[in-house]
Amino acid sequence: MRQSALSATLILLFTVLAGCSSKGPEPAGTAPASSAKPQQASTIAIDLAIPIEPLARQVNAQIPLVIERLDDFEMDESGRFGVKYRIHRDQIRMGMRGSLLRSTTTFRYGLTGCARTRTGLRSATYTMWPCVSCGMSEAPREAAAVLDTTISVSRDWRVRSVTTAQPVVLRDDCNVTLLNIDISRWKVAPFINDQLESTAAAIDTRIAADTTLHQQVASVWKSLTTPLEIAPRVWLSIAPEDLSLGTLSGEGPVVTTTLGLRARPSILIGNRPPEVQRPLPAAGGQQARSGLEVGFQTILPFPEAATLLESQFTRSASGSHPIRMSNVRMSSGRGGEVVFTADAAFDQPLGGRYDGPITLRGRPSFDPSTQTIVVADLDYRLEEPGLRTRIADLVIHGQFRERLAGAAKWPVGPRIEGLRRSLEAALNRSVNTNVQFSGRIDSVRMLDLRVENGRFVIPAVASGSLKVTLTGW
Repeated sequence: MRQSALSATLILLFTVLAGCSSKGPEPAGTAPASSAKPQQASTIAIDLAIPIEPLARQVNAQIPLVIERLDDFEMDESGRFGVKYRIHRDQIRMGMRGSLLRSTTTFRYGLTGCARTRTGLRSATYTMWPCVSCGMSEAPREAAAVLDTTISVSRDWRVRSVTTAQPVVLRDDCNVTLLNIDISRWKVAPFINDQLESTAAAIDTRIAADTTLHQQVASVWKSLTTPLEIAPRVWLSIAPEDLSLGTLSGEGPVVTTTLGLRARPSILIGNRPPEVQRPLPAAGGQQARSGLEVGFQTILPFPEAATLLESQFTRSASGSHPIRMSNVRMSSGRGGEVVFTADAAFDQPLGGRYDGPITLRGRPSFDPSTQTIVVADLDYRLEEPGLRTRIADLVIHGQFRERLAGAAKWPVGPRIEGLRRSLEAALNRSVNTNVQFSGRIDSVRMLDLRVENGRFVIPAVASGSLKVTLTGW
């Protein structure tokens, strides 16, 4: 089964944030997958659009466009008169008007009625005369027809409908009377009523037989309840809890509604978590707000963060006194501190060259205004200083600490913009032959930074919109 575009969106989101270095996650082992789940459920609102045109095309194919009898007369039951006629139906046009699906068409007709008259008083032969005509050798007459369909979704995610025909409007009545009988009413009105009854039945039958909505919702739900491996021993658990459907409505050729998905997405690191298949919940009437907003948190283990920090020092190793760091290792300290140990190499004014271990410590935090992870109150200690180095460090300690703090940062702004583009690309794709996803990501916001069990936990929110279009009923 192809994974849904919603799953692809979340996969890209977590992959960029959790797998942002060349190192793997944590060493393989036998420990079960672990995660830090959001305290509050996220609400994902998905705008659903179902085009009406395929339904209109199928209904038009079921109902005849033309009925005519021009070669001979169709006699009434008493045999007193006969008619020839031509009745043509325009295409049935369908469109939403609020919560109603309205179908309209125009019937164009003409007829000729003739009395059945003996050719003589004692003759056994008859002729069709006198005759009256309407809409045959002149512009056809018109009758307007309207049907209204009330649509809904049952609790098992199937579309239901009730279609009723409105009274026919004769825009220019024929008023052809023969033998005191209005033959236009005798022939045209029953035919139009039959056509409307057939059209109403075709609409309701076609909608009732369709299972597209149920199949697509079930497919999306199944993919969301299955853990997805997005990197070696890194699993995405979306953990959906509920799925609701808003009111069906629209204006014009599309039925619109909103799917509301409540979920607790999280990253799990370790062995594959057990698969828990939750049954598709019944469709509810809860109205979800429009748009896509996912509150989530991603996990950055210390080994990956150390690699990023080492890369950051490498990029900043320029100028007259570059600082080089290698073999960076991280661990948790007291009071929310993070401890960095590394091999350092730099030229120290007054103290000469230092090439040996260094220990840094400070409290990491996230600065939303600059979209940067920083280490506040950073301080350091040289582990193997000589006498000259110790003396020099007493003089320049504050200045050197500022230089280290300036390099100990993780600018994530460019990655967030790249992520936004990647997410937007994932939201614009075909899931299968009947379902098209289109959407956008307006923003990805990193909110905070926490240190838990040897890893950074970064809450974030992705905001935008997602539209699902069904190209077939």
